[in-house]
Amino acid sequence: PPPPSSPPAALAIVRPFATHDASKLIGSFARWEVVAPCAAVGAGFAPAPPLVLYYSKSIRELRGTPAWPSLEAFLQGASSKPWRRCFGSVSLLGGNLTEAQDRYTRDTAGSEVAWSSGPSVQFYRMLAYYSARPGTTVYYMDPDSVPLARFWLDRLMRDMHAQRPFSVLGSTYRGSNWDSFSDEEIPVALRRHLNGNAVYNVSHPFLLEALSQYSDELWTTVKHSSFDVQLSEGLFGDRNVSLEEAERVYGYKTTPLISNLAATLTVPRDIPDTVVLAHGAVYLQEWPVPGCPPTGLGADRAG
Repeated sequence: PPPPSSPPAALAIVRPFATHDASKLIGSFARWEVVAPCAAVGAGFAPAPPLVLYYSKSIRELRGTPAWPSLEAFLQGASSKPWRRCFGSVSLLGGNLTEAQDRYTRDTAGSEVAWSSGPSVQFYRMLAYYSARPGTTVYYMDPDSVPLARFWLDRLMRDMHAQRPFSVLGSTYRGSNWDSFSDEEIPVALRRHLNGNAVYNVSHPFLLEALSQYSDELWTTVKHSSFDVQLSEGLFGDRNVSLEEAERVYGYKTTPLISNLAATLTVPRDIPDTVVLAHGAVYLQEWPVPGCPPTGLGADRAG
């Protein structure tokens, strides 16, 4: 098995998106104005992390999409935002996927070979890009990742340093959609997988090995699970390791700061106080909200 790698030295916040969720990405930054990422310039760490908006296709193609005017305006106005002081730079990066590669059709996961090729090829191209920059760690922050507590970036960076060495630092599924299924009905690798919205030490041998086995052709011609589940399958399927060995030997670890709630109906009381970043939840506001009188519908507390 690969030995633990050296501690990650720097963090980049990489926010992947495709044409269909460009507007969601731009809109997600409004939350950052209410829930500040950091308390001090550069999140109190040196160097200050870069913020990278990572488009699936080329930047040239991005400029031809309906989302470009809003995205261009966002980039031009970023310097005036209060959260900008937390980052050393704000930039765009293109994954250069082709039209055929840039696909994500969850409803055809059981039948179509390339159903998740878009996010998966985009992820592995991110790994290739940053693995050429030794010492970089990436928080791969999807458009539907919602900060819940002030100074979430400070706390994430402290946890990252406390938990090193690691390969992946993230969250298993913490919603309720699987509650009616037995352990035998949910494959071990799926149940134990860390969602793709996670922190990656791209220099770790486990991720470098996964990258060495990657090819564009395989992901578009051979059926795969999504990239995050595939990483888990490499541990709990191919190697058949225990949870303890996955953490100790391969650095595949959970953090209490991120909660993967993929497609789970969620109200604030469902989320533990330790969580500072919730991913993929479908949010419901409890009733009554502040400023609205009770209506007799019944609620144990205001949202």
